[in-house]
Amino acid sequence: MPEKTEAVYLIGDAVYLHLKIRENLSGIGYAAYEKESGELLRKGEITNDRLEEDWVHCPVSRARVISQEEIGLKDAWVGEVALSTLGTLKDAKRSYHKERENDPPDRSVRFITSRYDTLFRIPDGGTVEVKFPDRVFISRCEYVDEYHVKMGYDYFHICEFAELLEKQGGTVRPEPEIDEERAAWSMGNKGYLLLRRTETGFKYAFLNQELQETKGGYWDHPESTMIEAREHVLEGESIRNRNRFAADFDEVYAGMEARHKEDVWKDLKARDVNEIRCIQSKYFRSARMTEDIFSCKIAGDEVTLRRETYREDDGTSFVIHSEGRDVWEAMRSEELRNLDAALSGAVQYSYWHGVLEKAGTPEEVETLRTDFAESVGDPMPGREVFLTKGQIYSLFAEMEEKTKALTEAAERMKDLVPALQENGLYRYYSTQRPVDIGTFPKPEGNKPVEIYNYETDKRIPVEGASMEAWGYLEYRKPLTAKEMSDYELRPARARLRERDVFGEPEKEVRTSPEKKSVLRDLESKKPQVREKEAGSKNVQQMGQTR
Repeated sequence: MPEKTEAVYLIGDAVYLHLKIRENLSGIGYAAYEKESGELLRKGEITNDRLEEDWVHCPVSRARVISQEEIGLKDAWVGEVALSTLGTLKDAKRSYHKERENDPPDRSVRFITSRYDTLFRIPDGGTVEVKFPDRVFISRCEYVDEYHVKMGYDYFHICEFAELLEKQGGTVRPEPEIDEERAAWSMGNKGYLLLRRTETGFKYAFLNQELQETKGGYWDHPESTMIEAREHVLEGESIRNRNRFAADFDEVYAGMEARHKEDVWKDLKARDVNEIRCIQSKYFRSARMTEDIFSCKIAGDEVTLRRETYREDDGTSFVIHSEGRDVWEAMRSEELRNLDAALSGAVQYSYWHGVLEKAGTPEEVETLRTDFAESVGDPMPGREVFLTKGQIYSLFAEMEEKTKALTEAAERMKDLVPALQENGLYRYYSTQRPVDIGTFPKPEGNKPVEIYNYETDKRIPVEGASMEAWGYLEYRKPLTAKEMSDYELRPARARLRERDVFGEPEKEVRTSPEKKSVLRDLESKKPQVREKEAGSKNVQQMGQTR
């Protein structure tokens, strides 16, 4: 369905609002005209950034919501009319006829009074709201000619319809736009239509008169309006000419759910019990009985199940009960056996899931994976596997994720230093006694920098409640394992790396060896003139003296 780029709306039976996407796509321009005089009241532009802030999916509808507020008609009803309406407005008809001089003949449907005064025009195939003192309904209108219209399955002369309204005290107007996320309509003896907007389009459901769902589906056009979506769905079911009566969505939906629950419990099957989770298991040795408690959903309701399994010499027996309506009474024997198998699968899933949660290393997970694969692939005698394929795949996927998480955690822990704090000191907790003389080590060159006792008469939880301590000491250098053991000290948990506290170590700057210079070598080999030292005698003078 092509996205709407232009539309005209009648607001409060007093103002026409024209909206059109700009050719440069900078936004949507709007112009408001007084209905009676056709004079321009206001014009402006809704920029793209403002359109993105509004929740309505269709851009033109978003612009309508914003512009309604700007012209002061935010709470007035609004319905779409034909674009040809612009050709009848004083300040719009010139530009309208100029832009559309080559358009095909207008096929809009005209509504008038009995005196032939035009009320409004709607597009061919558009809808109107007809209101009589005893009923209100929506009718689809098709163009026949300038003076005739098909409404639903009936044909009217436009003046004939106007006289019918006046005689019976009725009114007609364009169907008001629906900005809510969901809506419902009664289709007479065809039941109901429920429509709800989703992120990707619309979800719809047809119900019969007993509120049982007969058909449902999706329409993936999020840019459309609720009315456009409804008309598309009705056309697909070949009932577009039926009158629609607006209904309360919540009321109809609640009735549908109630009827669905009654239908489910009337013939309850094991497949109707969903999202089964084992929350408790207990074995009573003296009674040779195992009691399992499960949470689940039946027809959308949270239900708690209790199963008792008895070990007897000639086999096993079981009973299954639920709070409120009892599944034991609602299910046939065959379905109860199917439910028992599903519950046993939930118990097995809970067991393996619990073992996986306790695995603390990738190696432990790998061992568990091997044991699980052997268990489901070649079960031991008397150990039947009740896990579904989905549960088996889910457990293998969880093991894969656990292995990945543990490996990444080990990698992160590799460089973490126990006891190191943000202040660059190493903290050790005194877990057995308050810190006092003779209760802590004083290595040469590594005396305690900080000593602190908690002001309590007992130990307090520290390090995320992983241990309890009376106080702590902080050193400039880490203690050895023997020093900690001798004084029963425990280091603060490893959570920092040395580079996080002290920064990256300075890298040794290596300079490349200087290249040998031939010119410099030659310079060094030239004979050099020696400078006379102070107090030295000249050779010639020494000869003369001799």
